[in-house]
Amino acid sequence: MGSGYRAAPQVFYYAPQRLWYLVYQTGYASYSTNPDISNPNGWSAPRNVYASMPDIIRQNIGGGYWVDMWVICDSANCYLFSSDDNGHLYRSQTTVGQFPKGFTNTVIAAQDANKYALFEASRRRR
Repeated sequence: MGSGYRAAPQVFYYAPQRLWYLVYQTGYASYSTNPDISNPNGWSAPRNVYASMPDIIRQNIGGGYWVDMWVICDSANCYLFSSDDNGHLYRSQTTVGQFPKGFTNTVIAAQDANKYALFEASRRRR
């Protein structure tokens, strides 16, 4: 996958493409794919999910970072969730057929005035 910053990974199998996906943060929302998870050298170079940071994230992130991306899908859509260090949980969506591209409609799915209430790793909260 090359050198550089990588953090907060999520690994899942995406059956429609018969690929393993590794979704992670690089300063942006990024991913790599691998057709054979048993081959650690089989991961593709990092690719960004978006051409640039969505406006709603840039406008609300404050002095923090965009972090902790993860994906869930249903039968029609895939949803990319992410957090910032300023109390926001974001959600974007694309169709199953367009995944991993086409993420739009980025919204603030949850927020808290206490930025530490939704501070990073929100997918791990209960």
